[in-house]
This record gives sequence, structure tokens and C-alpha cells, in this order.
Amino acid sequence: MVFYYGLRGVSLLTVHSLLGPTVEPVLWIFVLFYGLDWVATVPSTVVLCRECFGPARAAVVFGWAFAFHMVGAGVGALTAGIGRDIPGSYLIAWITAAVL
Repeated sequence: MVFYYGLRGVSLLTVHSLLGPTVEPVLWIFVLFYGLDWVATVPSTVVLCRECFGPARAAVVFGWAFAFHMVGAGVGALTAGIGRDIPGSYLIAWITAAVL
């Protein structure tokens, strides 16, 4: 599982250099890789919930993890937008997301 999350972080470090005024083929490769990597972490997160909290509680724990993930995404988007207004770039947001 660490491998998948690590790949996600490394890929986020590259996205800033791929963005531009037009969509280039290399961006499509990033989208494909990042999307597959995102989906690949779901089953392992469910297994982690089952191992840590047991089969009876796993669904509820995963539901709460998913809910907090959405709250975090909203806070992250707001923070990235505010952060973009100051230096004029999303670079800090991409690096922060990669590290997290």
C-alpha cells in the first residue's frame, strides 16, 4: 500500500510541469496513470480498515474515512485557490499534496 501512495505522491510532483495552455499527450498519460493509481488504493484501504477495526466495523470506518477525505479535498481546494492568488502558481499546492 505504501508503494501505491508513494507513486501517487511522486506523480503529483510532476503534474505542475505538464500543465499548459493546451492538453498535450503526456498529460493524458498522467491522467491515466493517476486515475489507475487512485483506484488501486481503494481495495487496500478497505483491507486496512478490516484489519485494524474488524469486519463488523470496517464498512463504517471506511465510510468515515471516505467522508473525511471529501472534507479534506474541499479544504485542500480552498487552500490551493487562496495559495494560488498569492504567488500566482499552484506549485506549492502540488508539492503539499504530494508530501501529504
